[in-house]
Amino acid sequence: MPKADVGSHKWLANKMKSKGLQKLKWYCQMCEKQCRDENGFKCHRLSEGHQRQMQVFCQNSGRFLDRFSKTFENEFMKLMRTRYCKTKILANTVYQELISDKEHVHMNATYWVTLSEFVLYLGRSGKCKVESTPKGWYLEYIDVDKIRRQQDEESRKKREITLEQRHQRLIEQLIQEAKERGGYQEPEYTPLVKTSDEKIRIDTNLSTSDTQVNKHSNVFKSFYKASKLSQSDKEIRSDLNSSENGKKRKSALESIIEATRSKRAKQLDPAPSNEEHASCESENPDKGWLCEGILVKIILKSHPSYKKKCKVLKVSYGYVFLQTEILLNRKIGILENPDDLTKFEIEDKYIETVIPPVNSPVKMLRGEHKGAIGILKSTKPAELVASISIKGKHFDNISYDDFSQYIY
Repeated sequence: MPKADVGSHKWLANKMKSKGLQKLKWYCQMCEKQCRDENGFKCHRLSEGHQRQMQVFCQNSGRFLDRFSKTFENEFMKLMRTRYCKTKILANTVYQELISDKEHVHMNATYWVTLSEFVLYLGRSGKCKVESTPKGWYLEYIDVDKIRRQQDEESRKKREITLEQRHQRLIEQLIQEAKERGGYQEPEYTPLVKTSDEKIRIDTNLSTSDTQVNKHSNVFKSFYKASKLSQSDKEIRSDLNSSENGKKRKSALESIIEATRSKRAKQLDPAPSNEEHASCESENPDKGWLCEGILVKIILKSHPSYKKKCKVLKVSYGYVFLQTEILLNRKIGILENPDDLTKFEIEDKYIETVIPPVNSPVKMLRGEHKGAIGILKSTKPAELVASISIKGKHFDNISYDDFSQYIY
């Protein structure tokens, strides 16, 4: 039978019929063709194109079924996630909305023969909450991503124990130990006792005494007095003479500061040698804990390697000049970032120890066994202590600050 001419009444009738949703049982998923009646579907099944598609399907049927089933499930879950994510809904309602699209993947081409089987599959896989009622199957969407984010946030908060919390726990522990030894006395608050005849006087005299003036003396005056020394005068004159020869002239304040620095540096004792420094550390084990070969964590927020673990390459000990004051005996570590292999210097107060996994090598930083290499056996995060084995001997209740991960 020839096709109807374009624009004829028969052609318009055919177009109007094709716009509506046809019966699903007369749809061929492999050829993606919708037939209008049983006779048309029979003719399509006997056609040459359909026979070729069926031969391709028979060669690898599992791959096609997996693809159709996955596509159908994704479309169904997309509706649940976008439109019905916060309410209970009949499964048939969602299914009717899904099949309203003529291009959807039909359930006949999937693993699930009926809608009930598909709903039970969603319940077993944990993607939806399923409830059977006299009206039918009810579905409730489970937001897996939200639950996973909440679990990750809780685990992250448990892992992050800040330095302030550690110090607070240690302070509370020391106070408790002092109370047990009897060496801690809590402050007693007594009420204000005042006789009835005593008068309250308020002194409005704002004049300060000579001692207070001396305590808060002017910094420039102290520099001026220090500049009157003979050695400082010579250095200032030499600077002024050199400036007259063509160099950039320094201000009087800069010359006074430089002269005072040099004088203080000469009067101070020289920095201790490595042997003296080692002996000092052995006498006072709490003074210096930084050692070479350990991993430390940067806790200075303004540093580029904040919260990164770096290896200590070298430890220096000596003077640190900060403007007009001289700080002595500061521990400075030369660290290496394992990400980009950059080296930098940082003081020991801006780093903290790294607690490795169990059965990892650690290095003792304080106490009787300082410098010894041991194996971490167990940890107690609540008490911030661990157990370490050193040369076959087992030591318990070692503080997290007394050891760190060691790298050979």
